[in-house]
Amino acid sequence: MKFKGFTYIELLVTLFILTILMGIVTARFNISDRLNSRTELNTLVTDLETARSLAQNSGKNVEIVMSKDSYKLVCGGSTTVVERPIKYIRIDLKNSSPVFSNYSAPYNHSNIYVKANNKNYKINFMIGTGRIKVSEINE
Repeated sequence: MKFKGFTYIELLVTLFILTILMGIVTARFNISDRLNSRTELNTLVTDLETARSLAQNSGKNVEIVMSKDSYKLVCGGSTTVVERPIKYIRIDLKNSSPVFSNYSAPYNHSNIYVKANNKNYKINFMIGTGRIKVSEINE
């Protein structure tokens, strides 16, 4: 009499291969999230530098208006220059929105705190020069 079905070894090999594939997929997904959060943080810093340059060149104030799921650069109080969604980072909204004056330095803000990929970052605005520095902070 011949039985139809899989042998125990065939089932073990199949489970082993599926386990390896699931591990690879999970690792790639985690790496993708880390890269996306770092890219989003870098884009935010680049946009802040753009706001600083725009304020210098246009002679108008540029405000960075932040919400929990997006931010935008507003020039002269009414013109939106850039608007970006936020998916992978979290911005601490306790602080007010920074405003760059035509002297390039933000006049009502000095730090933005960001959480990206379970790490905390501080975006620091140098008051005298308006330069932007990003540093990782440990709690």
